[in-house]
Amino acid sequence: MPLELWVQAALHQLRIREVPVPCIYLDEKRSFGRSLDDPFRRLRHYQDVLQRSVDTAGLRLEDGWTFEKPHSAKSFDASQECA
Repeated sequence: MPLELWVQAALHQLRIREVPVPCIYLDEKRSFGRSLDDPFRRLRHYQDVLQRSVDTAGLRLEDGWTFEKPHSAKSFDASQECA
């Protein structure tokens, strides 16, 4: 699902109901394409996309929320999420 959809939903005050589905990225060697294979760069890219979408929509993030400081991807183990 495109990240911009979440921003547009917030802009139009829509609710999104997530439905759990089986994991689709079961291969740990899956490629996201060149530099996005680096989890830190991929996170930064996602944060940039979200920030641009928020800015374009003219939304303001609540105090304390930011896309500027990436979280540590080293502490995230995707295999645990899909187990």
